[in-house]
Amino acid sequence: MKYCFLFLVLLGCQLNLPTGPAPVPTTSSEPPSPTVVPTSPLPEPTIDWCAKAEDHIQNMCDNAKGTYCCLIVAPTQKGKSFTQFCHEKEAQGLNLNPQCIANVKTCEAVDTCTNSK
Repeated sequence: MKYCFLFLVLLGCQLNLPTGPAPVPTTSSEPPSPTVVPTSPLPEPTIDWCAKAEDHIQNMCDNAKGTYCCLIVAPTQKGKSFTQFCHEKEAQGLNLNPQCIANVKTCEAVDTCTNSK
């Protein structure tokens, strides 16, 4: 009889019975929502306003040959394009206001953007 008792004790120790509280069933039939990780907004693309201004003025020059626009986009005496010249001036702290130039309606309005007249 004592071997039966020892057998039952050993058998009980080997059964991995749960010892904690029983799990609580969920009442929702929907799967749990995934964890949403906040993301930072995408950086705004950098716009090269000097290049946009040159393209805009060049288009105006192409539509009206011999105008003031053609002088603006002509290469400098050192052979630099308007875009290169504009970037150099920006690096020197002089703002030619290329965003304004990129949106002018007439060639003469460029001087208004650059405060040169």
